[in-house]
Amino acid sequence: MHLARITSHSRLRALAACSFVLAFSAYARAEDHAERVAVLTLADDAVDESVSSAITAALRDAIKSTKDYALSDAHVSLDQLSMANDCDPGNPACLRRIAKSLSVDGLVYGSFGGKDKARLFVEIKYFDRAAPATQKRATYSFVSASPSEQDMHHAAQGLIADLLGLAAPSVAPVANDDVSEAPPWPDDSAKTKPKARGSVEPEYHEQASTHGMSGRRIAAYSLLGVAIASVGLSALSFVEIDKANADPTLYDYRLAVGVQNPMATDACAEADANKSYHLSPANFATVKSRCSTGSTFQVLQFVFLGAAVVSGGASAYLFLTDDSANRDRAGRRSAFALQPVVGRGSASLSARLRF
Repeated sequence: MHLARITSHSRLRALAACSFVLAFSAYARAEDHAERVAVLTLADDAVDESVSSAITAALRDAIKSTKDYALSDAHVSLDQLSMANDCDPGNPACLRRIAKSLSVDGLVYGSFGGKDKARLFVEIKYFDRAAPATQKRATYSFVSASPSEQDMHHAAQGLIADLLGLAAPSVAPVANDDVSEAPPWPDDSAKTKPKARGSVEPEYHEQASTHGMSGRRIAAYSLLGVAIASVGLSALSFVEIDKANADPTLYDYRLAVGVQNPMATDACAEADANKSYHLSPANFATVKSRCSTGSTFQVLQFVFLGAAVVSGGASAYLFLTDDSANRDRAGRRSAFALQPVVGRGSASLSARLRF
């Protein structure tokens, strides 16, 4: 003789399933914070391949050392990708197509410049799929055309920090002999040339962009809220059912039904048939009220559990497949950077606050 047809073990299993869906949705929400970035191979016929490969590897290591960015395992150059996609890499639409083909949120790519064979000049750029009209770049000038591994490591850390709006590296870039102006870049405007050797000088060409939460992400958050609320309401339904089952008047009615009608399988079904089994009118009214409450919440628990599973799963799907949100963090992130520039006869400290 019992009111609820669902056992406690069944309820626990249902709650466990809902908790798993919610946990997975939360995990998906956390995972999509890590922006996937591909560092494309830097290559130039005029630069020794071992040097260009080492600088590319240093840039990739710099990305790996960040907390908010995940490095893609793509090892290919921009020229190769533009040929494969049959598009002009100078066109943002081409870069967006390349980023999509690599399943990444951003591209770090670059080139070597300058006509001074005794020195090496590097320029890297960042393309953000969420803000294709916004281009960020940073340049670095090595004092030697064959820099050491340590020099390249320091330079890469500073370049990536400035490019992505991260905190300045703890170790200053290697100082060069002077801070005179470097030779101009061969195929670019005067704005893109390095300002000083041995220092990272980012050039930002930023256009107004609208930052906001996408409709897909709003829907994901809304569904996650529905899932959480549904789990809470399911738990409330379980409590109400157990509360009705534990009512002393209903307990006495079950005993009466068991003694007078051993073939009965559901006390509430007997109450619905208006069989009082010699209970007082007041007590019988209480029994019918408890049965009605229990039956109502018994139906609602199925509704809420189903809503929790469906909305939680949909929320996880939207978080995992969101293609636009969360990739403008670098543009919104405040950054304060201190950049030392040291020469043979002078030293300076450059401070930059970006917000």
